[in-house]
Amino acid sequence: MAAVPRYYDAFSKVPVPVVGHMGSAVPLQGLTTMPVTTDTAKTTIVLFAPGGGTSSWRTNVISRYTATEGGADVARPGNRSYENIAALSDVCDSVMPMAGSLRIRNYTQRLNQGGVVRCLKLHSGVNLTGTILQSEFESLAARIREDVRTRVYDGAELMSGRQVNAEIVDSAVNDFETLDVTKTQSAFNASCNHPRMTVIALLFEPFASDNAYEVQVANKIYARFHTMTALANTAVSPPVATWEKINKARAIEAGAGSALTMIGGYMSRAAVGGAEFVAANPELLAIAA
Repeated sequence: MAAVPRYYDAFSKVPVPVVGHMGSAVPLQGLTTMPVTTDTAKTTIVLFAPGGGTSSWRTNVISRYTATEGGADVARPGNRSYENIAALSDVCDSVMPMAGSLRIRNYTQRLNQGGVVRCLKLHSGVNLTGTILQSEFESLAARIREDVRTRVYDGAELMSGRQVNAEIVDSAVNDFETLDVTKTQSAFNASCNHPRMTVIALLFEPFASDNAYEVQVANKIYARFHTMTALANTAVSPPVATWEKINKARAIEAGAGSALTMIGGYMSRAAVGGAEFVAANPELLAIAA
């Protein structure tokens, strides 16, 4: 059983600490759930892109693609939005993504649980232009299957629920980015094409018995709103942490790779100093509920 560093856990209610003073901002947290049912013949890919900058925090951050490989079908996306945050976009000046997490649970009747689920963090993102063509779908599926960092799970292993966190791709450029409400490229495509945080990919292989999954994602951002608005008046100074402590949290998360961590318990990865980290830095750890 393992916990995830609070710095990367978007399901935690604690604001994400920053290095040094960055001025006041509004901490926001988005949460949405997508049902995924496996198919007896088709492959399903779910992409979660939490850190694309200008507008990825407010719409189309998780998408589902399903197609029969080797067939003529076109894989069309089924998008979900953070509707509870989307309404704020008209008064928001800039945003900075801070954390993105994904949880998955198989709630199929135990007797029928099975199949294969693959998980991979895509540090370089995915090149998307809109609807994925059949050839693009098969290329992405092959990439997920063949990457040495991909972690593979039996459907029954996911009965109790597991979590994976996105990592910041380049901390040197993860800063506030001005919102462009006239941008023609969709927020989700921008998140995948130019990720500021790793894109998380799940691949569900076909299985003789349909399995039903709940995929839940969460985002944390800092936002700045127009002055003289109610939201601007709720801005606070984010908590501050040293580079040393944040780097320790990053080392543990990087050490976990694309693994889906059991929800609940404490970090115990001795290979990356997990026990020492828990003892020395309790303010950066949270037990996932």
